[in-house]
Amino acid sequence: MTLTEQNKELRNEVARIKRQLSYWRSEAMRFRIGENNKQTLMLSKKVQTIKSVISDYFGVDMDIVTRCRTHVRARQMYFAYLRKETGMSLIEISKTLEHRRDHSTIICALKRHEDYLIFEKDYKIDYQNIESIIFSKLNEQAA
Repeated sequence: MTLTEQNKELRNEVARIKRQLSYWRSEAMRFRIGENNKQTLMLSKKVQTIKSVISDYFGVDMDIVTRCRTHVRARQMYFAYLRKETGMSLIEISKTLEHRRDHSTIICALKRHEDYLIFEKDYKIDYQNIESIIFSKLNEQAA
């Protein structure tokens, strides 16, 4: 067997393994976020609560695609709360908005969020105010 034939076989084997991995990931995702899953319904309510609180606080529609500062800050806080409160993956977070973002956009927003909490007082105050509103709303829903 020549070296090129061995390379070709290895590439085919790698492709087969990648297909299997992709299939099992999709199966795991279906199980994790299935529509009949009670946890998913609770998670969906939590996501909607967080989204509505932040939208109302900033007076913006989170699904509008714009680079306006208030919209960007609202999305950054939204991503941070979802990551903190729900433990959702970056892809799952991006799917909660009408105009989906790439996972790298979510990563960048989370990094900016951490920087703003350290260096910008107004941002930190907004974050703390929103946090108290979200906790009170989630406690109301739990009761």
